[in-house]
Amino acid sequence: MMLPALINLGSFNIVWFICVQGNNTLAALSTVLLLFTHCLFFVRSKTEIFVIAVFSTIGYTFDSLLATFSIIHFSAQFSGNFFGIHYTLAPTWLLCLWVAFSTTLAHSLSWLATRKVLAALLACIFSPLSYFAGAALSDSTLQQPVYFALALEACFWSALFPFGLYLSNTMHSNIRISETLLAGR
Repeated sequence: MMLPALINLGSFNIVWFICVQGNNTLAALSTVLLLFTHCLFFVRSKTEIFVIAVFSTIGYTFDSLLATFSIIHFSAQFSGNFFGIHYTLAPTWLLCLWVAFSTTLAHSLSWLATRKVLAALLACIFSPLSYFAGAALSDSTLQQPVYFALALEACFWSALFPFGLYLSNTMHSNIRISETLLAGR
């Protein structure tokens, strides 16, 4: 049980490091490889893919909003106008990072699903550290004063991380109950 969790966490960390280098192509390739192996060896049900998609979309959208409001300037971000409304999309490498992190919710970080306060506290501490390190490695910049952007990330992650764990845990619990009921027929 411990080895799969370590492999899951280690795989995410490798992809995190590749992603924060800011190269969209390498980030996409490493994430596709991670997803392929994750689906092959880890995914227990189709709902895990749903959780990965929902969690990644929420996180990527938030980071794109931070880029739109110039709170964070990501390397390789894309800006445009839609009917006169300015928007900025976070780069592909950041979307890949969100997808990679999402693969840990049902596996290496699942032990936090029943510890919501601890999950929120850990997210509050480690997400700003991750963004600070990631910004330095990817040539991204945080708005001055830096603590403002980091505080926003800490608050956001304190809510999103426990939600992602809850979503993952609930969906897997419902599947286990359904499988048990079907087996009892």
